[in-house]
Amino acid sequence: QASESKPVVVILAGGSGKRFWPYSRINKPKQLLAIYSAKTLLYETIQRAAALTHKKNIFIGTSEILKKAILKMHPDFPKENFIIEPEAKNTAPIIALSALHIRKKFGNPPMIVLSADHFIKPVSKFKIAIQKAIRIAQKDYLVALGIKPLRPDENYGYIKKGHQLGVENCHSL
Repeated sequence: QASESKPVVVILAGGSGKRFWPYSRINKPKQLLAIYSAKTLLYETIQRAAALTHKKNIFIGTSEILKKAILKMHPDFPKENFIIEPEAKNTAPIIALSALHIRKKFGNPPMIVLSADHFIKPVSKFKIAIQKAIRIAQKDYLVALGIKPLRPDENYGYIKKGHQLGVENCHSL
């Protein structure tokens, strides 16, 4: 049972290993590589998630093939905390499947969805942003975090800010 005060974190760790070729492969995509430190990007994401919630409230959404690769590299991660996508269909379906799984298992705790291959520094500011997001989400909002882009890029989505929600740097969409 999830603690009422603790959110549930779902780490998205799917992918086909094509974007970071030649370093990544289908059984070792970018999130299973040590790029910024001696630890894999997935491990660094698990550590960030552990700063936000209890370890039992951290789940990984991935494929069956990657589950095996993840457990080989991170054998201490609980086998029961994987949400397996039956077929790779991008982000929205695995988030929906995860939300159904979390609701069935825990009820309706705040759910944080993180990507396994992001570089985030400093973690202290990230944690503050997540805590703000949880406060907003508890008022019945769906929250998306974003950063100010450095340049235009058609590979990324953009967030158009709406009205201020009463919390610094929090706006409606």
